[in-house]
Amino acid sequence: MRKHLLFTAVATMAMSLTGTLSSMAQGYQTTIPFVETFDDETHYTLGGDLPDGWLGCSGNEDEKGFVKTQYYDNGLKAYSGDYYVSSEANTFNHRNDYLYTPLMSMQGGKEYIVSFYMYATAYNPGRQPSFQITAGTAQNADAQTIVIAEKEMIMHTEWTLVEAKFTPETDGEYSIALNATAPITGSGTVLVDDFSVKEGESVAPADPFITTIPFTETFDDATHYALGGDLPDGWAAYSGNGDAGFKTETYEDTYMPAYSGDTFVSSYGMLSGRHDALFTPMLEMEAGKKYTVSFYIYATNFNYAPSYSVTAGTAQNVEAQTIALTETAEVPQGQYTKVETTFTPETSGEYCIALNVTANLSQTGFVNVDDFSIEAEETEEPPVEEWAASIPYSENFDDASHYNGLGNLPNGWFSSGENPFVTAYSSSLPAVSGEYYMVAPSSPISNRRDIAYTPLLEMEAGQKYTISFYLCMPGSSSKPSFKFTVGQDQAYDMQETVLLDHTGTIDEWTRYEYSFTPETTGEYCFAFWAQSTEAGDGIICVDNFRLSKADEVFAPETDFKFSNTLHSQFTGGPKLFSGQTVQMINTTDDANSFLWTVTGGDAVISDATAVNPTITFKESANYTVTLEATNEGGKKEISKRFYPEFAVAGETDCVQTTDENTDKIYEQSNTPAFLADGTVEDDYTYETNTDFVVGVNPYYRAFAERFDVPQNCNMELTSINYFSHNYYLFDQKLGVGKDEEGNDIYSTFDKDKKLTVVIYPEKDGKPDVANPIYSKTGLISEMIIDNYYSVRESVKFDDASEPVVVNGPFYIALEFDSLTLEPYSPDILSRSYVGLDTRVHDNGQTTLWVKPEKAIPGSEFEKSGKLNEYCRADEFSKELVGYSFGVMPWVVYGKMDIETGINGTENGGHAIKVYATVDGENFKVSGLKPGTAVRVYSSNGSAVFDRKAGSSEMIIPAGNWTSGVYVISADGQSIKVTK
Repeated sequence: MRKHLLFTAVATMAMSLTGTLSSMAQGYQTTIPFVETFDDETHYTLGGDLPDGWLGCSGNEDEKGFVKTQYYDNGLKAYSGDYYVSSEANTFNHRNDYLYTPLMSMQGGKEYIVSFYMYATAYNPGRQPSFQITAGTAQNADAQTIVIAEKEMIMHTEWTLVEAKFTPETDGEYSIALNATAPITGSGTVLVDDFSVKEGESVAPADPFITTIPFTETFDDATHYALGGDLPDGWAAYSGNGDAGFKTETYEDTYMPAYSGDTFVSSYGMLSGRHDALFTPMLEMEAGKKYTVSFYIYATNFNYAPSYSVTAGTAQNVEAQTIALTETAEVPQGQYTKVETTFTPETSGEYCIALNVTANLSQTGFVNVDDFSIEAEETEEPPVEEWAASIPYSENFDDASHYNGLGNLPNGWFSSGENPFVTAYSSSLPAVSGEYYMVAPSSPISNRRDIAYTPLLEMEAGQKYTISFYLCMPGSSSKPSFKFTVGQDQAYDMQETVLLDHTGTIDEWTRYEYSFTPETTGEYCFAFWAQSTEAGDGIICVDNFRLSKADEVFAPETDFKFSNTLHSQFTGGPKLFSGQTVQMINTTDDANSFLWTVTGGDAVISDATAVNPTITFKESANYTVTLEATNEGGKKEISKRFYPEFAVAGETDCVQTTDENTDKIYEQSNTPAFLADGTVEDDYTYETNTDFVVGVNPYYRAFAERFDVPQNCNMELTSINYFSHNYYLFDQKLGVGKDEEGNDIYSTFDKDKKLTVVIYPEKDGKPDVANPIYSKTGLISEMIIDNYYSVRESVKFDDASEPVVVNGPFYIALEFDSLTLEPYSPDILSRSYVGLDTRVHDNGQTTLWVKPEKAIPGSEFEKSGKLNEYCRADEFSKELVGYSFGVMPWVVYGKMDIETGINGTENGGHAIKVYATVDGENFKVSGLKPGTAVRVYSSNGSAVFDRKAGSSEMIIPAGNWTSGVYVISADGQSIKVTK
């Protein structure tokens, strides 16, 4: 389970932080984009505890502040690599630790994104540290006048991504600082890893959220925090005794639940004389009109619960809150309780509602508030007319307007039976179009009769109608059976005409089309029957139902997806190699012809009218790919963005096969696992189903992820990272019998079991197990961390006798010894289990490979598959279509078929070269063909130069560029340069 905190700030506010630093680093400068993982020894040439140019200090002379740390120092692993920086658990009051980055040149008005991973170990309420992210023109507290983000009482017991946005007002050199503070001792260790600063987009500050009645605030909507405060825009808080007062909190930070969503507001009573007030925004209210105020509240302190009251007033201060809406009462304890009261103003004007929390004693705990609403007594508006089906009728089960929220099928549909049809989807079966379809779950009982009826629709006698739909029923332990009928009522005994009756599996989406001509005019409906005679028949799925008169044709349902590519962990976007093609995956339904176009940069389509062409993107640019599909019913088009970056020789990167914007990434609680019948469950498997798909299960204990790299493109692998979501090793010492002499025989079961990480090349489209590139074996207990939470694991290839270099497609495999998967005895229910980071590609392409030792009974693999050999996961089980293991190798890009770099690049024998002028104000490009388009893009994809070459050389003026990385593209070649 990974967490991501996002803050946004525009540097228009200032805060002066007091304190004197004992030392200051010299003016070391660096460039943006800037990345520091704290692992590169060349960054420590000055011999300090931090990389060159960084500065760490503490407000307490006897404590070190932030210093370079590794696992062996405190038992906590780095987010990546071996090292991170940490500020150790403080033993003095008034903690005040600073970590300053080197000074970096930044441009006024440009947005910069600051990100790092944080781990904070304090658990005691009231002792957790707080932190601020600030910016300033020097590495000292007095100069850090710009507060980018702040958070109080942090508790991140796993590595958590913290991200903040900063827009300086003026050009200059800035240092980013992390300031960890705590008023009392015992505030734990604060760890920081993988720090980066990169350019964002130059944008104006967002408009604040505007409030009107009816007014609802759940504290979950990020757009309500456009001004960047601790409360939604327009809200205010007051504390009368120096406590922190009310502010927005999350479950991840506090381990306290929200009433709804993930976020709530909370105040903590540490000192005596508590008076915390929470003010709503100012709201326009009418005299004589009755307003209902409601919210949910609870207190965490069972010994000294504080009191609360609700008031109204004409300003957001305590003195103006002159109208009491409730009596003072004790805050409900232990669980959220709804408070509801009313307010009728005597005069029209602006009012705010205030929640007042008071207590005389200290340490009165948290008071949490959620789901605040104010509603006016209004006359009822006429109900919104619900969508209703009519002919011609197309139902893809994706249009939200077709649902009224009361049923599991579109309006007018009706389902019956023990395991009825519902609108849903399975990660193992992508929809024909869109995301959802109609599905009946596998039946646990025999002789099922689960029926879904379409709406009743008026049809004319003698008129021929065309009906079509897609059907898929892959089956399970028994054969499925399905029927499609038409009749004049939503009842099984009124469905008199059978159009389809099929028994047996249908492994892929298959289109069925029928004609029907009513004999009499009236209302008719169609019925989909799940009628299997045996239990365990698997899911039965229907998509894209269509009904029209015979001469009417629907325009195609147009959609497509991109094939799998590498994705950089640093940028999140696709990472390509020069000359690499990207396959288009056309999922359009019922089209006769296609037309593909690409805009935004230089790209070549293999065949613009093909169903599934390939596209070669020639440069780093913000492309728009458009597909237009046509049939007799008309045209429909869809456009999607694609923003690739290109690998550069010598560049270090961390890559994965999944696109985090489109692919499904499972959390710890939903890690997919096999059930006893071999089907896959991905809904709350935590501690209930432990035969994990990406892990060790009764079918296999070795699995791998395939990385698609073009031939003749190599890179060096230095380590891998992955998340272990669910892990336990049964290693108890138990007596298991007696030897021939009567002595006890003991077993420690899985204590000495091993894990091997292997890098395989590819041969004949599968792992070349006979020629591994690298392997590393160790005890499972030493290679995987046992933790209640998800853990980011790391395996370094530091024992390799030579660099671990891959050329073309390769596989990263994890191969486990056999483990204790069944309880040893009825009295000892423990067993080993391993469940790792599991993902599913949105495009349905499977990159997970498994090495089965046993087949799922009744599966196709049992009939035709080979045991003890690697196969693609969806070949082992059709439910594993699109599955992926989220392993992330750290790589250094090496030699490629088409060289790319600052010195030059060749393309078909034609070379271009780039030189920086002596003054650094221009770049010279040589080796051009006259008329060649030369474009330059900044790191965020914006074009800063676009001109055609008039000769073989061109000067590109760069004097007004900001510092950073740019990509010069010409003649299908891309070269990165740094200004």
